[in-house]
Amino acid sequence: MAAEQNTDSLSVKALKDHTDRTEASPSGNRTSFRPRAASIISESGSVASGGPNVKGDLRKMTTQKMVMTGLRKMSIVAKDVLTKRRMSKPAIQLQYENTYKMHPDDGTKFASYRVEEAVRGELEKHLEDMKYDPTKTARLTKQICDKILDKVKDLNFPRYKFVVHVTMGQNGNQGMVEASRCIWDDKTDNYACITYKNASLFAIACIYGMYFE
Repeated sequence: MAAEQNTDSLSVKALKDHTDRTEASPSGNRTSFRPRAASIISESGSVASGGPNVKGDLRKMTTQKMVMTGLRKMSIVAKDVLTKRRMSKPAIQLQYENTYKMHPDDGTKFASYRVEEAVRGELEKHLEDMKYDPTKTARLTKQICDKILDKVKDLNFPRYKFVVHVTMGQNGNQGMVEASRCIWDDKTDNYACITYKNASLFAIACIYGMYFE
């Protein structure tokens, strides 16, 4: 028993001497105290389990800090994702129920004479000085169809859908007949047909207007 007490006293004294030497060092570096103190306690047979416990606590605190840092980063990323989703969410489009209006209102029926006047002016503007070129006719025909469609839409025929068909060819004073047939309601639907020609080419534009519920 006396020998064990002497050993413990020597361990405490050695630990105290080492502490005093560390505090009195010129550099003031106290980081070497813990490893040295732990080795002294271990060598003297005293409480050697203190070192691993301290290291285990440090590891635990470090792990908890890393987990909290990761959770904060995940929270920031999740918030950014939700913000982008809210900003990119498309606006709600309104859907209207059918009105079951089977006939156009007064003054809004497809008027062939109004369409003919508008389309004739469009053909004259784009084809007056144009010469027939078979390599450009296909593209030119599509462009004129788009121009005519925009012009007819500007006439404001509510609830009408339009079909525009344009035929172009070389003007050689030849005879030509173009015919069409449609299945529609003759009380609401109608069409307009306009012919234009110059010294080089001819064009036939047909516009069909169908009332749509």
